[in-house]
Amino acid sequence: MHAMSDDFRYPTRDDLAWLIGHIERFERPGTHFGAWHSHKSTARQGADWWYWSPSREVDAFLKGLYEHRFVIPFDWSNWERLPHYKERPDAVATAPLEDCLKLLTAHVRADRFVEGHLASTLESGELQRLLRRIQALLGAAGDER
Repeated sequence: MHAMSDDFRYPTRDDLAWLIGHIERFERPGTHFGAWHSHKSTARQGADWWYWSPSREVDAFLKGLYEHRFVIPFDWSNWERLPHYKERPDAVATAPLEDCLKLLTAHVRADRFVEGHLASTLESGELQRLLRRIQALLGAAGDER
């Protein structure tokens, strides 16, 4: 396991309570995570392009992940464990807390470079499973404190 950044601190019980509230909302049937929009090019023969706009709730969630320090500072694009979780998304069920926080960070950061990445993880339930794992790990850690 690699050392976490000096800026890292484990989330508090308040942070966990905030996270749990979002998990439950995101798991409700029919939850609206956002919408895809097309942008019409003004150039004569320019191509149209699509972008994903998160719902207000998802946007607030993303901002809150930073405020509650669930997005951690590390070189996520070169993280050696990332391919493991891409190839085996079910592996998150046994992932340690450090990997879960790094994976959450990678998902949030990747959305800046891959349009709709978060939409895909929310719609598939992948992000919710990751958040549930973090909840289980932090809940267990909190019981031991």
